[in-house]
Amino acid sequence: MSLLELREDILLPDPRTTVPTMARFAGSYPHLNLLNLEALATGLLLGGTLWLSPESSNGVLPEILDQEGIAWRTVAH
Repeated sequence: MSLLELREDILLPDPRTTVPTMARFAGSYPHLNLLNLEALATGLLLGGTLWLSPESSNGVLPEILDQEGIAWRTVAH
């Protein structure tokens, strides 16, 4: 198994729910990139904990995750 293959038990969120949420976040946080918007929307909609790299943990995303009440933690490589 590699990073280029998803296991059968891993599902992807439905874009019909994530895209409108991403658009809402884009209006509130215009400086975020598409990947950050997707992470925010998915974290909010699925209620999971986002795993951030140590580098990402020092970026702009953690403060926004906290503001939005989305759980996150740092995971080392």
